[in-house]
Amino acid sequence: ICNMGVDFFIVSEGAYNHDGSFTIVNTFDILKADKFPFKTNLGVSLKLSFNKNSVWEKNFKLKLYKIEDNQELYNLGGNMPEKQEDEGKLAMAANVQGLVIPSAGEYKMILFLGETPKAEYSFKVVENGK
Repeated sequence: ICNMGVDFFIVSEGAYNHDGSFTIVNTFDILKADKFPFKTNLGVSLKLSFNKNSVWEKNFKLKLYKIEDNQELYNLGGNMPEKQEDEGKLAMAANVQGLVIPSAGEYKMILFLGETPKAEYSFKVVENGK
């Protein structure tokens, strides 16, 4: 069981971590596309909190789903950095370049620590002008 806390989990158009301070570019609830399939870039920012009793997961995953059909569109995984101290915060940012959104609809990005879903960010994709 993962008991690390998620202070925040944000999907945006770009995300940059500067030693725990973030530059987050254009957060959104709705993305507008001129046509489909729609190619875009997404940034993901997150900050985790932990203490000496927290289970330190070895890996993380970010998965993007289209909600209507539970279709997995993207799966990014990686190793967690080594635990440096007994208590504190861990700040991470990642950017996904050239992500293809196949059609209008509702989507969600889910953060997994180990095999445990820890946070979710939902958004809509609509056709521009509709």
